[in-house]
Amino acid sequence: MRRSWVLPAMLLWLAFGDRSLAQTKMYRWVDAEGRVHMTDTPPPPSAGARPAIESGDQKVLAQIEDGLTAGTIDTVVPLFRYFEDVVGTQEAATDRTVVAYFLGQMQEGFGRAKGFEAVLTPSSRFMSARIESASADQWNASECLYKSYTLKTTMGEGAAVQPAELVVTLCTGPRVEHPTLRQIDYHFTSPDASTAQKIGTVLTRTIGESRRLRSSASRP
Repeated sequence: MRRSWVLPAMLLWLAFGDRSLAQTKMYRWVDAEGRVHMTDTPPPPSAGARPAIESGDQKVLAQIEDGLTAGTIDTVVPLFRYFEDVVGTQEAATDRTVVAYFLGQMQEGFGRAKGFEAVLTPSSRFMSARIESASADQWNASECLYKSYTLKTTMGEGAAVQPAELVVTLCTGPRVEHPTLRQIDYHFTSPDASTAQKIGTVLTRTIGESRRLRSSASRP
């Protein structure tokens, strides 16, 4: 199914978080004695739990962390999946360019991330901007199983430092040779009016860039 150029191929939005609207999720965690648990509720604080991350997923997460802390966006962009086999190389290249533009705008607006710590669940209150590298139809038709990891960090310098979380969703599973990125969701956990304005600027610019690229590609 072809996607409309009116909106960017990726999902981009400003969201005020309300976890009560989220779908039921499973928590995979390791207790203090090293035993792995799967539950539909977060582990008790007394469990001494830490996130359980598969080795293949850990490699991708490490590449994301290294790229975003170093400011090397070009090393993160290829980790996304663009479905070249479905949409063709030109449209996939446009998607890749928009992803790079979005990540660059986030870095310009909020600064680099300052290290990451994996946590079990996202904060319940946040303001966020998200990018997804393909349409929901394409992802749903794929053989992906999805895992989301929450990485706690801070972004910016000096007085502009803000606490944040990256919720990273990977395409993985037994039928997937190498895990790939589906989306990155930036959560700002102590937002203010300035945060909202910066996010709005990033999304407006990214949507404009996406439209410009798709309009150019459609010309004979």
